[in-house]
Amino acid sequence: MMDKLYSDENNPETGFEREDLDPRLEENERMEINGFRNGEDKVLNSYGWADKPGGPVRIPIDRAMELISQRGLPTRPQTGAAPPSTVQLTREAAKKADSSQKAGQKNK
Repeated sequence: MMDKLYSDENNPETGFEREDLDPRLEENERMEINGFRNGEDKVLNSYGWADKPGGPVRIPIDRAMELISQRGLPTRPQTGAAPPSTVQLTREAAKKADSSQKAGQKNK
């Protein structure tokens, strides 16, 4: 396929012309990198669809960092470990908050 790609002046399979495939020297490096960075900044700092038919959206990076700092990162239970039950969590919290046992231990 590569031979055919380079041998055809206009390749209907790719839509590229021969000159589009040749290496290109940067004519104005500063302008090209500034254009690239401006495009990246626009994506990083705006709302938009990441995949419109699928539904995911893009939010500004500052907003995303703010949400993560408020909500924390999502976690997954360790493989093979059952998630703690609410009953067990309540018992542990009650033991930590129980001051009657702590007072009795100080008197001993």
